Formats: sequence, structure tokens, C-alpha cells
Amino acid sequence: MRRLLSAAAVVAAVLFTGCEGVVIHRSGPPSHAPAWGVRAVHTHHYRYYPSYGVYYCDVHHDWCYCDGGSWVTVSVLPEHIVIGPEVTFVEIEEAGPAPYLRITEHRTKYPPGWKASPPMGRGKGRWK
Repeated sequence: MRRLLSAAAVVAAVLFTGCEGVVIHRSGPPSHAPAWGVRAVHTHHYRYYPSYGVYYCDVHHDWCYCDGGSWVTVSVLPEHIVIGPEVTFVEIEEAGPAPYLRITEHRTKYPPGWKASPPMGRGKGRWK
């Protein structure tokens, strides 16, 4: 009899207090099926032009450059920055969409006027 009364009290408490079911949305796999492997990291590919300190994104077709102390992303460079096909660049992969966060590292590694070293080949006298 006590069990029946306690069960009835619980049912009455749920029904008369307006208690609704709570749905929790979680990202990722359910707890009974853990994820396997490593989460993918989306890398962004940029061209860094050391002579100008400018980045170009091949995917989005936009440019990043410093304008008055703040970085700007535009689809067309301003008139005072002219980059022709003969200007050297470096291919850079970044984990995020802001390559300029590592500008000091890029400027140190690739100073203005930097030229890529010629590739090693099987030319005369090499790798016989």
C-alpha cells in the first residue's frame, strides 16, 4: 500500500507541477558510441608575398594586408600595392582564416627580397 501511495505521489508531482521533458542537444557522438580517429583540421592555403607583407587566399580569392595598423581583407588590392607575376611568394598553410596572426614569424623566416632556392635536381655531376 505504501508503494502504491509513493508511486501515486510521484506521478501527481510530475503531472501537477507542469514539469516538462527536457531535451538536451549535444554535439558529437552519443555516449554509447564514442568517436574514433582524429578530428579534421581545416587548413587554409595562402600565398605570402614577403616584399609587400601581403597574403592571398586561393580559395576565397581575397587579399589580406596591413592598412594603418589594422589588417584588412579585400578582393582587390589598393593602387599603391602592385603585385605582378614576377614577384616571389611563399605557399603557407594556416589552421585558421587569419594568417597575419603569425606575421612576425613569416617576416623573420621570409624577409623582404627573399628568393626561393632553386630545387635540387639530377643535373650534371649529381646523383650518378
